[in-house]
Amino acid sequence: MLENVRQSLTLRRPQMVGDIRELGRHLGRAPTIRETLEYLDTTLDELLKRGLWSRLQSDARLVGAPTGDDEDRLAKGIRRLVHIDDPQQLRFLLAHLDGQTPSDPFAERRRAMLHIALWGADGISMSPDEADARLRANPSALADLRAVLDYRLHHTRTRPTDLLPDLAGPLALHAEYTRDEALIGLGHWDLGRRPDFREGVLHISDRKIDAFFVTLHKTEEAYSPTTMYEDYAISDQLFHLQSQSTTSADSPTGQRYIHHREQGYTPLLFVRDRKSLPGGLAAPYAFLGPADYVSHEGSRPLSIVWRLRSPMPTRLARVAVG
Repeated sequence: MLENVRQSLTLRRPQMVGDIRELGRHLGRAPTIRETLEYLDTTLDELLKRGLWSRLQSDARLVGAPTGDDEDRLAKGIRRLVHIDDPQQLRFLLAHLDGQTPSDPFAERRRAMLHIALWGADGISMSPDEADARLRANPSALADLRAVLDYRLHHTRTRPTDLLPDLAGPLALHAEYTRDEALIGLGHWDLGRRPDFREGVLHISDRKIDAFFVTLHKTEEAYSPTTMYEDYAISDQLFHLQSQSTTSADSPTGQRYIHHREQGYTPLLFVRDRKSLPGGLAAPYAFLGPADYVSHEGSRPLSIVWRLRSPMPTRLARVAVG
């Protein structure tokens, strides 16, 4: 019943186009994304799930028709970027799209994080330069992308923080990333190399990192009985996490978690509320940063309490603890 109510309240595309046309007439020009979202009282995802922003404006007879051969693919890709809330990443991408790529030790990873979202599976067949060139061959989508990134930059709640370059590359503390973006940011993936990753923890042995990818609210439809782990925040700094069901306290993996300091390992936590967003996209993870072992109990699975080195901001703690 709730889903039916939600669907009945969702703007249909013809209605949305008509409202955008009416707003344009009122303003005497094509509206900005911000003006449109405020006028329609909707979200960026709801707007972009109906196609390129420039296509919506064109259908509203406010601008010319979009140009480029990859409209449908880039419409989906740009929508996959609406979660970006890292100010450093947003400023880098805006400068890069304007042809002024700033000096950055992680420039290649940042570019790859962009293109993994824009092109999806096709990105594996392109270098970053090839992906850039293909994007620039779609000027309407490129302009839309700039507009979306600029909107996100002015509406992010993530405060700039110092990076952890040796641990997390360009990933910013408390910003949100999809799994693919996080794997690229950690240096585990790039556009041409994507080692298999299916489990909830990534062990990077050469850099002595264990990166945990945690979904707080799990459903029987999305998770098997053996992966319905009890993961939750105890406070803004303490986090309870269960290991994989095969991990015992005295196993090499369990010992690595418990004695990570002595072994020189750093656990990293990535946490999201649910697997999917209301619009159907995969939910991004908030990067909570490094954590330290506090205590454990049980075995197979192993229940561990971690202490985050940086407390969660209120907006994340409210979700994780609630």
